Amino acid sequence: MPKFVSKTIYLNDFAVIGAVQMSNTPKWYIRMYWKDGKQSTYKSLKLDYEPGRASQKAAIQAGTAKYNDFVAKVSLGLTPNTTTNISAITDEYFRHIKSRAEENDAALEKGGIAKWTVKGGEGKYSVKRCNEIESLLAYLQRFWKTLPTEDMGAITFNQLEAFDDWMNRTYDLSPSRRAKAITQIRMIWRYAREKGYVNWIPNPSRPSQELKERARRNLKEEDWFLMEEWARNQIDEVAKDKNARKEQIDGAYQFYLWFQLISWTGIRPPNGSTPKNLLKWDSYRVVNPGKEDEMRFFDRDEKNHLYTAIIQKPGWKYFDELEMFHEVRGTYRRDGFLFCHTQDKKGSYKAGDPINNFYKQWDKMLKALGLDMPKGTMQKDKLVPYSLRGYYITMRLRYGKGLSIDKLAKSCGTSAKIILQTYYDFSSEKEYDELTVGADYQDQFPGVNYGDNFVLKGLRG
Repeated sequence: MPKFVSKTIYLNDFAVIGAVQMSNTPKWYIRMYWKDGKQSTYKSLKLDYEPGRASQKAAIQAGTAKYNDFVAKVSLGLTPNTTTNISAITDEYFRHIKSRAEENDAALEKGGIAKWTVKGGEGKYSVKRCNEIESLLAYLQRFWKTLPTEDMGAITFNQLEAFDDWMNRTYDLSPSRRAKAITQIRMIWRYAREKGYVNWIPNPSRPSQELKERARRNLKEEDWFLMEEWARNQIDEVAKDKNARKEQIDGAYQFYLWFQLISWTGIRPPNGSTPKNLLKWDSYRVVNPGKEDEMRFFDRDEKNHLYTAIIQKPGWKYFDELEMFHEVRGTYRRDGFLFCHTQDKKGSYKAGDPINNFYKQWDKMLKALGLDMPKGTMQKDKLVPYSLRGYYITMRLRYGKGLSIDKLAKSCGTSAKIILQTYYDFSSEKEYDELTVGADYQDQFPGVNYGDNFVLKGLRG
């Protein structure tokens, strides 16, 4: 046990500081008592001991902070030597959820049921979800290094509340991503509370989503018709090209049908980065085919959203055409892809392999119509394939009089709040007829004609 070699200073009844000789240099140490003073522990304050008030003052400050950390642990029933380093606990938390995610994925692969749900959140753990969380934890690990202490028990709410400001200064991230990182702060503290490291769960303020300001550029109705015409004409243009390959002609045809399918369903157009999000025929459902009450749907599971999109009746013929097209090409399979290659290309793809996206055709169309933007333009100010989804939602709001926004949101796998703040382009001029319905009752009241004698002459200049 270390021995003090200087005059000791009592911080309180349970903590005393003094110098301990360490090789050639004495260091400030603190001795803290616990279990009713029956046990004690020594901790280095990591300060050189020097005679004088300045060294003494620094040691008192460091000792007080060390004692507060000590009390935070002991009050939870932990020993003073229990490691509550926030970086270590963050790693421990991740290992914990990763093991549950791997167990869930293994069960699903065997045809079983994922049993581990996200505590304090929604859904179940998966390796994919954990990979996304890992990228968020990297920001937190950097933030922990900026705090006055990395002892979890001593980190205050105000220090955690400063996280979003730090993120804003350090990174250029969307409010949504910053909010997800803040959620992980809560998750780490929830895990730590279960382990007995802390006895509270913080709820730091989340950033405003600024949905309207960050909304993507809207696709105007007149521009949609220009695009539709270009895509339809492009099929003939490519077919006239003597050097065009059959695959190119088929590609132009599929682009046109893709354009229509997204426009009449409002589903998120896959970008190809996530194979499970690609559009497949087994998601397409026809209820009561050929009957007066026929309905068509497209089931989606994307971005942690399960929803059933309505296929508007004008869009049915495009599904029919696409299905017939693949049957003729021999590339239709019930478990196959809506948009796929119709020819083999050695070393690249085979007939039936999915077309991941139509970005090249989309960019070509924008340039041809003068709707493209200069290089370096922010993504939100560009027209992108996702704009077709926004167009669908906007048109349903504009022409679907009396349509429930809540129901529209559910059929599109989003929320009413997102629709109202992002897609709803309300204007009194467009809604004039609806806003003036019933106003003709005024005709039953006589008009009033103010004559010259009625004017309040005293108010004239």
